[in-house]
Formats: sequence, structure tokens, C-alpha cells
Amino acid sequence: MEIRATELGNTRIRQKRYHDGTLRLVAEEGEELTVVCRCDRSHWLATIQEGEGGPFLTLVCHNCGSRFGLPYVGAIPGRH
Repeated sequence: MEIRATELGNTRIRQKRYHDGTLRLVAEEGEELTVVCRCDRSHWLATIQEGEGGPFLTLVCHNCGSRFGLPYVGAIPGRH
């Protein structure tokens, strides 16, 4: 499902993956999301970071540089 980045709110993400260069996010409920930026592109740099409230996923649009942050509840790569 395509969703505008500005409509994500506090959607909790449990997985991120790339398919043909497009970022796909899996929400906590299992729904797969393709995030569309305000510039109408769907190419993102996505990083998982630690925060005071737990891990979060930072999205930066590869085209216009817009930034969004979402709570991340999935397994963190490289962590055991």
C-alpha cells in the first residue's frame, strides 16, 4: 500500500527492506507500506537509531532531503 510520508503519524515499524530500489516498510500490524515523499518520490535512505524512547527509524528522501522519524519495534540488524 502506498502512503504519504506526512500521513504516517507514529506508525510503528517492525521491518524495512528494499525492492527494486524502493524502500518497503512493514508496519507492526504486518501491512507492507511504500512511503511516498512530499516531492512524489519513493527513494529513501533509512537508518535505525537508538533513542531515549527506544529505537526509531529515520527516513531521509534521496531526492529532496525531507526527514521523517518512526518508532521501530523490529529486530535491529547486527544486534544479538
